[in-house]
Amino acid sequence: ERGEDGGRQEKREKLRALTALQKVSAKKSDLC
Repeated sequence: ERGEDGGRQEKREKLRALTALQKVSAKKSDLC
């Protein structure tokens, strides 16, 4: 169970990184 919780946190961090990347790409497209 503990391992599952760790995996869940990892997924959350990956999602956060993905959303951050999307925000950065959106800013870049706005600059273009």
